Amino acid sequence: MSYNSVLSRRTMFELLKDIFILFLFGFLTFATTIAKAQESTTTKEFTENSNKLVAYTDVPSLAASEFYTIKVRSAATKNEWVECYANITRSLWSTIPIAGTGNKEHYYAYVKDWSHTYCNIEMSNNQTVEFAITAKNGFKIRGRDFDIANAHPEQKASTPTVINNVVYFTINNPAQITIDINGQMDEVNTGNGYSGPPIHTVSIFANPIIDKPSLTDPNVLVVEPGVKPPSNLGTKTTLYFKPGVHDIGRGFPILANKKYYIPGDAIVYGTLFNGAASGANIRIYGYGTLSGDRIKHHNYDPAGNVLTPTGLDDKSWKLIWSVNSSNFRIDGVSLMNCPKHTANIGVNGANLATQTSARWVKIITWRSNGDGIGSIDEISDSFIRTQDDCTYVKGDRVRTVFWTDVNGTVFSMAGMDWAGGRAMKVEDCDIIYARHNSLNWDGGRVFAKRGEQAGGNTVTTTVNVTFKDIRITDPFQTLETFYITSINKNLQTSGGYGGIVFQNISSVRVPLSTHNRIIGQPTGIWNDITFDNVVLGGKKILSRSDFAAMNEPYVTNVKFLPTLTIKNFEQKKNPINIHTDLASNKLVVSSIDSDISGVSLIDISGKVLYADDIVNNNRSIDLSSFSSGLIVVKVVCTSGTYTQKFLKN
Repeated sequence: MSYNSVLSRRTMFELLKDIFILFLFGFLTFATTIAKAQESTTTKEFTENSNKLVAYTDVPSLAASEFYTIKVRSAATKNEWVECYANITRSLWSTIPIAGTGNKEHYYAYVKDWSHTYCNIEMSNNQTVEFAITAKNGFKIRGRDFDIANAHPEQKASTPTVINNVVYFTINNPAQITIDINGQMDEVNTGNGYSGPPIHTVSIFANPIIDKPSLTDPNVLVVEPGVKPPSNLGTKTTLYFKPGVHDIGRGFPILANKKYYIPGDAIVYGTLFNGAASGANIRIYGYGTLSGDRIKHHNYDPAGNVLTPTGLDDKSWKLIWSVNSSNFRIDGVSLMNCPKHTANIGVNGANLATQTSARWVKIITWRSNGDGIGSIDEISDSFIRTQDDCTYVKGDRVRTVFWTDVNGTVFSMAGMDWAGGRAMKVEDCDIIYARHNSLNWDGGRVFAKRGEQAGGNTVTTTVNVTFKDIRITDPFQTLETFYITSINKNLQTSGGYGGIVFQNISSVRVPLSTHNRIIGQPTGIWNDITFDNVVLGGKKILSRSDFAAMNEPYVTNVKFLPTLTIKNFEQKKNPINIHTDLASNKLVVSSIDSDISGVSLIDISGKVLYADDIVNNNRSIDLSSFSSGLIVVKVVCTSGTYTQKFLKN
C-alpha cells in the first residue's frame, strides 16, 4: 500500500471525524437552545452544595405592587441580591359601582382601599436566607419613611433591622412571614370602628422546594397565557399554566386523576370546580396564584339565581370546590380574593383516613362570606387571612398563621366530627391579628360556635378535639378569646359538644372579664371540657369564675388542671444587649446580669470573622475591617448561648 493511499484514507477518516464532531456539537447546541427556550425567564434557580433557592422575578403582563420592592439573597446566590416579583391583592371596593342595595358586591367598605403585597420563593431547609423590603415610588407608612419593623410570627424570623428606609431580616427554614412596618398594625387598633388610612401590609412566603412537571413530558398539557384550556384533558395527566396571566372563568372543571400546576410566575383568574361522581386523586399545586378578582359574588352575579347544571347552586363561585374527594391535595398555591368561600373539599362518607389536605397554602380575602377553608382533613404550614371565618375545625390544623380584620372566627367549632370518626388536633398555630369591626356580633372570636350553627339540634356530640400550643399575639385583639354557645341573642339554638381540650393557649391582650363565655341550653349541653395552662393576658384560667358566663347545669364536667401543672408562658428574656454604634463603626455587646465568656462573629457562609473567650461583660468590637453583609453574633454567657443577626454596611 502506497504512502499516498494511507494518507488519503487517514485524511478521509479525519474529515469524517470532524464532520461527526461538528454534527454532535450542532445537535447539542440545538438541544441546549430548545431546553433554554423551555425554561422560564422569570424563574431563577440558585444552588450551592445542598442549598437551593428559587426566586420568581416576574408575572408577565401583570403589574407588580406599587408599594414595595422585595429582594432576596443567600449563599446560593453568591450573596448577590435578586429582586422577587412583588404580587399584590387588594380590595376592589373602590372600582365597583354601587348596587341598588348600596352594597358593592359584598366587598367590605371597612377595608375598602387596603392591600396585601406578597412574594413567593422556594428554599431548602437549614440555610440562611436574607430579605430586603424597600419602599417603592416614595411610599410612606404613617407619614414617614420605614424606621421600625416587626416579624410575625416572631419565632420564625430574625428581628428586622431598618437601615436607610430598607427593612432587612433573615429566616433559616421555609416559613410564612408578615412584616409589620412602622407599626401600621402593631401600634394601631384597626378594629371596632377604625376609620384611619388604608393599610398596606406585606408578607414573605418562603416555601419548600416543590416538584415541577416537565414541559416536554408527553403527559403534560401546556397552556399559553391568554388561551383558555380545554375542560377535558383526554389522556394528559397534568395541566400546566405557563408564566403569565390566564382567565379560566367560573367553574372550570377539575377531574379525577388529574393534576393542575400553577407556577410562581403565573396567575389564574377563575374558580376550580368538581361536581362529578369522583374527586379522587386530584392535585392543585405550585406557588402561583388562583384569584377570584374577576368573579362576582354569587349574590350579585346574574347567574347566581340559577342552578348550575349539576344543581349545586353557589358551589362554583368558591375558588376550589369538590365532592366525593379522596387523595385530594392543594399544595403551595396562593388563593386570593375568593368570591364566596375559598376552599371546601368534601369526602364521600365517613372515612377515617386523611383524604384531603392543604399544605403551604396562602389565603387572603376581602369580601363578606370570604371564609378560608371549610371541610379539609388537614391544613398545615399555611397562611390564612380572612374577612370572615378562617377555618372550620373539621380536621387537623397545624403550624398555620391566622389573621382576621373585619368579621368571623379563627376556629369555628361548628360541625366538628364525632368521636367515633377520628381524633382532631389544632396545634402549634399563631393568631397574629384578631380584629373585628364591631363589638356586636356572635362570631368574631378565636374559638367560637354560634347558637344557630350546625352541631346537632337537640344533642350533645361527643368529639375528640385538642387545641394545643395556640399563640395569640395581637396587642389589639378586638373580641374575647372564647365565645362558645348553643343559643344566640335571637334565641336560635343548636346542640353542644363534649370532649374538648384547650392546652397551652396564650394571648397577650387582657380579655374583658365580662366576655369569655361557654353557654349551653337544655337541648345543647357542653360537657367534658378541659383547660390546661390557658393564660389570657397574663391571667391563668383556673375556675369557672374566670369566665363571664359558664351556665350550670348546661355546661358540665369542666376541668381546670391544678396550678402546679401550669407552665410559664413567658419567653426567657435575653440578658444580652447587642447594638451597633454607627458613628464609631463598632459593635457593642454588654450584659448587666450574666457573665459573658465568649463572643464570635460569623458571616453568611459560616466563616468566623472574630472570636474571643475573654470574660468581659462590656466589650466593643471594631467593624471597619469587615466586608459588607449579614453577620451573626454568637454570645456565650452563664445563662446560655444567644445569637443575633445584623447587617454590616
